[in-house]
Amino acid sequence: MPPDGNAANASATSHGVLMPDQCEPTGRDAHGVEATIRELAAPPQKPLTPNPEYARFPRYVGTVGGRQIEMRFGAKTGSEGKGLGLHGEY
Repeated sequence: MPPDGNAANASATSHGVLMPDQCEPTGRDAHGVEATIRELAAPPQKPLTPNPEYARFPRYVGTVGGRQIEMRFGAKTGSEGKGLGLHGEY
């Protein structure tokens, strides 16, 4: 039953729960997962460029899988996290 105690509104306010008179969406992409994956896997709209804000950090080069990567990161300071954690880019 919803917080207002009105059973008549129960089916309208249920989130993530199917009521007995409802059925699961059907079809190949009923939940929109494939469209979301295509959107997220698309190449960036513009070329990626280094952030000049991180140029002062040390540069680390390594590999992830078979791909070479370059990272710049340093400790967070001040109000950004009181020296706890890292920030930067790869």
